[in-house]
Amino acid sequence: YIYARLFPDIRRWLASEDRFEDFSLVTADGLRWWIFGALIGAGLSGFVLVLLRAGHRGGTLWWTLLAAKGVIWLAMLIVYAYVSYVMWPRRVFVSTTDRPAMQRRFAAVAWGLATLALIQLVLGAVLHMAP
Repeated sequence: YIYARLFPDIRRWLASEDRFEDFSLVTADGLRWWIFGALIGAGLSGFVLVLLRAGHRGGTLWWTLLAAKGVIWLAMLIVYAYVSYVMWPRRVFVSTTDRPAMQRRFAAVAWGLATLALIQLVLGAVLHMAP
């Protein structure tokens, strides 16, 4: 929603690239630990659910899908750590000329993370339905 709807509207409303960048930095300030918490919570709850299902031995496909879900979760955690500790500091100090390229990189990573989250949800549904 942020990249598809909010940011384009805000960019037009603010009518200044500097004001838009300030808005982007201020709105993201303080979100790091909420998102890390959500990712860690999702991973821990998934682990607990696997333990609860331990009595029911899933087939090879079930365990393969579960492993894929775990790998995607770990990839999301790593990518978000990279965004938090590498990309954000660069964005704060980026020059005005390099700002559009940095914003495009952030948008690409955001869409990638959203895609991984969607795949996680689908895999979770498939795993839930699997015998």
